[in-house]
Amino acid sequence: MVLEEHRKEREIDSEHEVQEHERQSQYKQMKHEQERQEHERQRQHEIEHEQTKLEQQKFICEQNIMVRREIAHAQQTHREQEAIAREQRQAVLDQREESLVNRIKRYGQAVQYALTSMPSEVGELPSWFNIVENVWEKFEVPDDLKAKLLMPKLTPHAKSLIMRLSLDRYIRNSS
Repeated sequence: MVLEEHRKEREIDSEHEVQEHERQSQYKQMKHEQERQEHERQRQHEIEHEQTKLEQQKFICEQNIMVRREIAHAQQTHREQEAIAREQRQAVLDQREESLVNRIKRYGQAVQYALTSMPSEVGELPSWFNIVENVWEKFEVPDDLKAKLLMPKLTPHAKSLIMRLSLDRYIRNSS
């Protein structure tokens, strides 16, 4: 009987040990689960923090891109305005260049050494007019400038005849 009691006590002790072991095992599992959950919460918090940082960086990048586009657009607009201004300045220069005075000046400088003064001898006039015609062709002088460019090369007598003819026409047209 003592043996049996002793065996029963051992069984009870053994059951207690098993139960104690199970409790410790459950406690360890519970502790481990809590640590895992805490670790998971920390990891989730870190992920959220990283996402927030990335979103901020994305916003900053988008702002930078937008500013760069605006700068590029402003630069393009500025270049276009400069081109328009250059074209307008060139148009003004071209218009000045094409004014009668400037055209006379330009063609006058081109033909001044090619044209000689009108000879006073009547016999030399046909060859002189041939030279004048050749100069007009060579320098492609427009018709509306030929008379104006020829005036300084005429003799004083020829100039006075032209003035009288012009005055006579003016008087006839006004009557």
